[in-house]
Amino acid sequence: MALGLIACVGIIVALFTLLFGFRSIPANSVGVKTRFGAYHAIANPGLAYAIPYFDEIHIVPIQRLLKLEFGFATPNATNVYQADPQPEDTRR
Repeated sequence: MALGLIACVGIIVALFTLLFGFRSIPANSVGVKTRFGAYHAIANPGLAYAIPYFDEIHIVPIQRLLKLEFGFATPNATNVYQADPQPEDTRR
């Protein structure tokens, strides 16, 4: 009886560990895996696995896509300095 109970608890813990240990790392980031708070490994973008309660994956963005526009302004842009405040009239 006790052996069956221990086996059931072991199976539940194993399933919990398998199901809740996966993390998704975005394409523009890497994951820094720490084990007990100390550096352990680098996880590349995609699906990564960390043992719950032992490992942690900290997502660090390493690449950003920056948009630069030259010579024109985007309607409803959030950057007030993007366009010329008094554009020249090119119609003649």
